[in-house]
Amino acid sequence: MRACGAKVAVCLVAALLAGHFMPCQAVEAQRGSRRLWWASVAVVVAASLLDVASSRGGVETNPLLRTSNGRFNTKRALLLKSAATGGMLATEAWVMRRSPTSGRSAAVANFVTGGAVAGLAARNWKMGTAK
Repeated sequence: MRACGAKVAVCLVAALLAGHFMPCQAVEAQRGSRRLWWASVAVVVAASLLDVASSRGGVETNPLLRTSNGRFNTKRALLLKSAATGGMLATEAWVMRRSPTSGRSAAVANFVTGGAVAGLAARNWKMGTAK
């Protein structure tokens, strides 16, 4: 009987320890995806600023971002881009708060968005729209 009781005790201790350490691993994974998300936020913000800088002084085709004479309006562009980027990031933060495992997906979306916007900025500079 003693051997059976010892085996049960060992199994209970193992189960308790496994249950104790598994949430720590999940928390570490969430922290890692949160750090990755913050890095992707920096990429999106930098790409947006790069896009504004690349368009500054040039002729703008977007009617929301141009002045009456057709030139790029830097103040309006900064306002609209920061509102759009801030809204996107606030939505992501809200989703990540409700579902902590979604940080990696949000980070991938941010890296893709940042890459696309940076590509547009590079195109602007290549075309010579920036003055």
